[in-house]
Amino acid sequence: MDRFRTFIDRRLYRIRGFLHPSDAMVLATIMAFQAQRGWKGAHAEIGVFYGRSLALLAFDAAQSGSRVLGIDLFDIPGQRAYVEKHLGQLGLSDVLTLHAGSSLETPAAQALKAIGPVRLFSIDGGHELVHIDNDAELAADALSCSGVIAFDDFMNAQYPDLSRGIIRFLEAHSDRLAPFAITRAKLYCCPPQVYEAYLAAISRVSLWGGAWIERFVFLEREVVFINQPLLGRALYQTLAEQGLGQLGDRLAPRARQRFARQ
Repeated sequence: MDRFRTFIDRRLYRIRGFLHPSDAMVLATIMAFQAQRGWKGAHAEIGVFYGRSLALLAFDAAQSGSRVLGIDLFDIPGQRAYVEKHLGQLGLSDVLTLHAGSSLETPAAQALKAIGPVRLFSIDGGHELVHIDNDAELAADALSCSGVIAFDDFMNAQYPDLSRGIIRFLEAHSDRLAPFAITRAKLYCCPPQVYEAYLAAISRVSLWGGAWIERFVFLEREVVFINQPLLGRALYQTLAEQGLGQLGDRLAPRARQRFARQ
């Protein structure tokens, strides 16, 4: 985990984008756990934006000798050039493949087939039902037998259909995906046969920035909730943008208690 913490504290938040520190904790924990188990596979993301979360996936891919695929419309002026420049400055160009286009199009599926089974798939593309249905199916089909899908903006009140679509998909495919962790921004799911392993791993997540753990039941399964107060998140992220994430962690108020919700 030390290699992830150093990268996140000093480099990651210099890149534009959206990634709650609690999700950086979870993603790092998942990838470190996969490496510990010897689980191989590529990484993929639908909805790159300016590349902050993609950079974290690419960092792990560079360490593990795998690849990362980013699918995005890249329709913001200068967006793709920004991603290529900043990931290049981090020395991550060699593991990176960018696909310009909609995930609804056939070439997106072809690009996924080209990189092989995916062990961590981040979904942050279109937020309408048609996109959720398509992207969830696309990710589930590409996922390795021990992989993880991270659904962004789950339970975000601004996108009620997105949450509805994810829940509907999970209920219809409970034999393929099981939720095991949730944050304020993302829902994490894996194949049922590795659910217990991921639940145990995420229960030992490395916490910083004042974050803490709770537990509750969702879709008849126990899930781990990693929570972080707004002040702790803001302090950590503001300083991490200057490469001072370690200081942000020290200054963030500590959680008063960690408890399991029954």
